[in-house]
Amino acid sequence: MAILLVSLVGCSQPSTVSSLHALHERVAFTLDIELTPLTFEPRPPQLPDVRVLKPTASTPTMRFLTALQLNHCRAGQLIAERNSALGRLDDGFSRFQDDQSLIKALRQCAKSPQSEAFAAELITAAQQLSDTTSARLARALATDKGLRHALTMAATPLVTISDTEFIHSINALNAVTSWLEEPNTAVDLNEPLKVLAQEDYLPQLMRSIAEYSVLLTQFSEQLDNIAQPAGCLSKGIPERAHRLHSAFISVFIKQTQGDLADIQRQYQRFSEALNTLAMKAPQPELKHYLNQWALYDARLTQATKSFVQPWQQFFEACGFKAGR
Repeated sequence: MAILLVSLVGCSQPSTVSSLHALHERVAFTLDIELTPLTFEPRPPQLPDVRVLKPTASTPTMRFLTALQLNHCRAGQLIAERNSALGRLDDGFSRFQDDQSLIKALRQCAKSPQSEAFAAELITAAQQLSDTTSARLARALATDKGLRHALTMAATPLVTISDTEFIHSINALNAVTSWLEEPNTAVDLNEPLKVLAQEDYLPQLMRSIAEYSVLLTQFSEQLDNIAQPAGCLSKGIPERAHRLHSAFISVFIKQTQGDLADIQRQYQRFSEALNTLAMKAPQPELKHYLNQWALYDARLTQATKSFVQPWQQFFEACGFKAGR
């Protein structure tokens, strides 16, 4: 049965956590013991639904007849775009920035001689829109498709760890978090939001660190006093202990350990962005979600320490030198 399990692991889709499964099966086969399969349970928290995070306050609207009289102003063009079929579908940070542009355009339009008859209405509309800045920003955080994609754990972990892909994605996320420091500034977020909506690296990084944390913990719980089934509690070092030692070195030390270090190095930067977003998010549910994911950096560290400890005891009991 153990040989069959090794074959199945070898044929499955390779990923950053595949080596951990491979080591798990080699331990079971080498010691001829039955180990509980590693499963990704319990699952991490899920991003709250839009309906939970979306504010209920509505955005102020202008009288339709007034809007028709603004052809001489940029505000008229912005309102027309906003009322178009495509504009009504627009949401997230793009919609928030459009609203900010509209505030400025309405105030500018109120100064035009052609707007004299309804200048007061334009100023009032601009002020009402400005007064809803916090609610509109909360709506943007709740509904932006690019941000939601970047903050939603993927169905699969990373296949390869790439600094190039990570930097491309984290720079896009940092562009958004930097803009949130002063959301009234005119910054073009189209490209960063496009990257966040299309790239899967950050969601897969979330899956990788969460899955590693869970699987390492499950694995370590099955390694209690591993020196005993390895036969190292009596005189001499049995062949199965040598094979177990070889498996740990060739799989964990030479592959898994490096992957863990790279993933954690990248995730530390990602968690900084999560903490920044948590400070800016007004919704308690979103804050909690972001804070929980930011903790996975520390969780992986603890899970790795717990996993390595029984192996260190095995090395000592069997007389192997640490790390070799």
